Amino acid sequence: MADLKGKKIAKPGVSSIQQVILLYQLRKFNLTTNDVDISSVNIYMSPSTLASKKVDAYIAYEPYVSLAPYRGVGNIMVYSDEIMPDHPCCVIVARQDFIDQHTQELHKFLDIHKKATEFINNNPNATANLVSTQLTTNPELEMMSLSHVKFVSQVNKVFWEKVIDFMNIELKMGYLKKPMTVDQIFDTQFLGD
Repeated sequence: MADLKGKKIAKPGVSSIQQVILLYQLRKFNLTTNDVDISSVNIYMSPSTLASKKVDAYIAYEPYVSLAPYRGVGNIMVYSDEIMPDHPCCVIVARQDFIDQHTQELHKFLDIHKKATEFINNNPNATANLVSTQLTTNPELEMMSLSHVKFVSQVNKVFWEKVIDFMNIELKMGYLKKPMTVDQIFDTQFLGD
């Protein structure tokens, strides 16, 4: 990471999980945003932005992480899970009025999510084929990508702890103004077993 001092780094969006992880990692190496040139780049453009040397590095989510070495335009320095093991990423969020007024739809959605997660975890080859069709990539790349992502549909104590850890990092960075409790963050009444 120290080698990134003075370099241009791309990230997807403002306040993305990738931005938080990048800033967290920079701090570990006593670097600040003044030491690097960070810009937001459309995630789809990250590999080509690296290939065209408009940036020296980028942080992204899969399959855009695996795209750089797959296309031969860059190498992976570190996976986000090596920076922050088991960090939370994509979650399901619903407004309270939707929860109250559309309970049946919420149950259906969560059931579909659970079944999709089970399918992904139990059928990596078929999943890679489906994803590659949707993203117009290829199954080999998607298999590489899937090996770096954990898919879950249930919330457990370890997941809660990781979310609280992430929240505390965001508090220190100023992204959040006040802490929340596990009960304020999670409503697991609709998850079933």
